[in-house]
Amino acid sequence: MIRIEQGDGTLLKRSPPMIFPEMKLAHFYCKGEGLELGAAAHNPFNLPGCKNVAPDAPDLDHTHRKSFELFRDLQLEMCNAYALIDMVGVAVELPVPDRSQDYILSSHVVEHLPNVIGAFFEWKRVLRPGGIVFMIIPKGEVSDRGRPLTTIDHFVRDYESEYDLDTHPAPPGQHKESYHYHVFSLRSLLRLIDYCNRNLDLGWKIVAAEQTDSKVGNGHTVVVVNHGSNSQTKYRWPTTTFTFQLVRALVNGWRNG
Repeated sequence: MIRIEQGDGTLLKRSPPMIFPEMKLAHFYCKGEGLELGAAAHNPFNLPGCKNVAPDAPDLDHTHRKSFELFRDLQLEMCNAYALIDMVGVAVELPVPDRSQDYILSSHVVEHLPNVIGAFFEWKRVLRPGGIVFMIIPKGEVSDRGRPLTTIDHFVRDYESEYDLDTHPAPPGQHKESYHYHVFSLRSLLRLIDYCNRNLDLGWKIVAAEQTDSKVGNGHTVVVVNHGSNSQTKYRWPTTTFTFQLVRALVNGWRNG
């Protein structure tokens, strides 16, 4: 369970403090031991066995320290509390052994990653066969209005260049720690996963998606299971009455649309 530290109220800007509801879909899929990337006190999932992985550094001028302070203060503004870090790390370099985790959870994180494909392969490394990747991404037409969707070629260039926060180009005046390096739709994220499966042997299978996430309602949800390229483990697909579906037209059309 993610640990929470209460603030002293000096940064709180919400009255009453804002805390978003939990998410049944996340509890359904994310079981066992797992990692949440950049957990937030105002957006709790309350998953047993979950640890918070987030960037930090002792050097006050380091990009990772700035990221920690920026996100900590945002949480304090929202709910007068912040999530404590269990493990210092970033999405492309998780401080856990191979095949040690049952799930990776991220909510409004992927758009901040300079190297999304690199992160996907790091998550594949740490997941056990049959492990879950549970992602919520913001709706690009809302959070990044006027910006084009990120292309597959762009994602591949980022991967080949091994970009990080210090090296990925960002517009002048933008905070690298909070900038959206990539803009997604639900279809474009599905298309990226499909590309990685077909061309880079990612070995993920999409098992669920929400056009509008059932957590806060400002993003899309995608859930995948990690098979691994050579895994012989068979995953038994669960059935559920949750009100979500992977829209048939979307699935059939993501490669051509």
